[in-house]
Amino acid sequence: MNKTLCSILIFFKRYYTTHKVKLILYLFSLFAHRFFSLLLPIYMKLLVDTAVNMDTHSIKELNHYGIVNFGVLLSFLLFLVLRNFWGDTVTIDVEMDLKKRGIEKISKIVYPKIQEKDNSFFIQRIMNDIEQSSDLMFYDFSLFIANLLYFAGLIYIMMTLSPVLTLLLILFIPLFLITTRYYIPKIKLMSEKIRHNDDDLTQVLEEAKSGALTIKLFLLYDYFHRKLSRVVKKGLFFRKRNMRYHITYDFVIVAGLMNIASLVIYWIGGLFVFQHMLSIGSLVALSLYFSKMWTPAEYFMEFPKTLNIKLVSFFRVKEFFDLPEEDFTLSGKNELEGFESLNINNASLDYEGVHILKDIVLNVNKGERILIKGDNGSGKTTLLMIIAGLIKPGKGRVLVNGNDISLYALNALRKSIVFIPQVPYLFKGSLQSYLSGYGTIGDFSTEHFDKKKIAENGTNLSGGEKKMIQLMRGLENRGDLYLLDEPLASVDKSNRQAFINQVKALFKDKTLIIVSHQDDFNELIDRKFVLVNGILKEEN
Repeated sequence: MNKTLCSILIFFKRYYTTHKVKLILYLFSLFAHRFFSLLLPIYMKLLVDTAVNMDTHSIKELNHYGIVNFGVLLSFLLFLVLRNFWGDTVTIDVEMDLKKRGIEKISKIVYPKIQEKDNSFFIQRIMNDIEQSSDLMFYDFSLFIANLLYFAGLIYIMMTLSPVLTLLLILFIPLFLITTRYYIPKIKLMSEKIRHNDDDLTQVLEEAKSGALTIKLFLLYDYFHRKLSRVVKKGLFFRKRNMRYHITYDFVIVAGLMNIASLVIYWIGGLFVFQHMLSIGSLVALSLYFSKMWTPAEYFMEFPKTLNIKLVSFFRVKEFFDLPEEDFTLSGKNELEGFESLNINNASLDYEGVHILKDIVLNVNKGERILIKGDNGSGKTTLLMIIAGLIKPGKGRVLVNGNDISLYALNALRKSIVFIPQVPYLFKGSLQSYLSGYGTIGDFSTEHFDKKKIAENGTNLSGGEKKMIQLMRGLENRGDLYLLDEPLASVDKSNRQAFINQVKALFKDKTLIIVSHQDDFNELIDRKFVLVNGILKEEN
């Protein structure tokens, strides 16, 4: 538990500093609210006893206690409002900042780790788990301490009013503890299984959207239905089992014991009033304290369950934020001032025991234009990613201007070596907001898009238009070495030659490494290589 608490404190450390004043105001309001909650029944007892025994008290005393009760009640309500205001303010600030940091982090994670995770991994942790676990920063632990002190205060005051009734009520506590120890682990297990099922369901949902066309064209309705049904069947089982646990625990055991305890206090307490062992005011106060006691009692009974659920979410969020990021530090790094040469020396890469690249040797000098051919899955894109510094080879070295690629600052490296992927992703919005330096390239003008917005991922554009926009975006970096991955993919045959001419004009003073499984770029290149089974060979 100490290790878990340390992890929580370290994770939220920055917010304790930035929200220090608000947290202090929250804590003060929380404990003040609990204090006035303890005072209310005491003054209510005095008010009732004064009214019942008017022969020994005056109207003035009755009015005095009425005014005091009103003042205590106002204070109670004031600090209740302030407690929730400051607590919710901090929670909202922290949740939104964590979501912002989480979304920003995705683009900084090392690329192989991004490839390992599906979209549901990021959606679940950023959109759901952050909200589920944010209370662990301060709310849960401060409320636990406040309720502990509050509960102790209630027991002490109730013992002074009627030790016998209080002890009878305390006898119910072991029953609650026994049932809690039995049901909470089961509820925790089911909650975790439901969360995993939600991840699976989210993934299937994404497949339904992304693969809708494939499902239609290849009549894969039955296949997809079976896949979805398996996930839903598991989800139904976990949720119904969880429902049974909750109903038994919440409504049969907890609610049942609470109502039996209520019957005991009113029945036995009524007998004490008849025997003049308890005043009516004390019985009223005792009943009020009894009703107040169940708020912290229920809290403590639910606390292990809710804490475990939140801890599951917290460690999922922490797992996400602990994913390794690319090193953008400039300390000890070299600036890349112009490109002169690229040398790949015996670079190899394996994935799950399969050779992706094997002893790659490639030397490219400034101004050269290289074509690397190969079938789909031959490792061409992986090789470009290694050159761009997105992934590291398992062995071998990549040298730029004679220095190991790891010695350069990433920002400088990616401004000089620009990788333009096969499948371009375009951000939703206007082209002008996406591009800043290039309004016209060849026959292609941004005015073409002035009257329409680019849809998400450019779904309202043709393949050629998206490719050209991606080339324009790459030129924004004003790089020296450009890596073009299947630049003719999604370009109509009728437009390929025009597209090649555009590439030739745009990159006339640039060093080029083009990856393609076609020979359309022969007129543009100086040297040609073939990549087969992870082995790179130069062709004459």
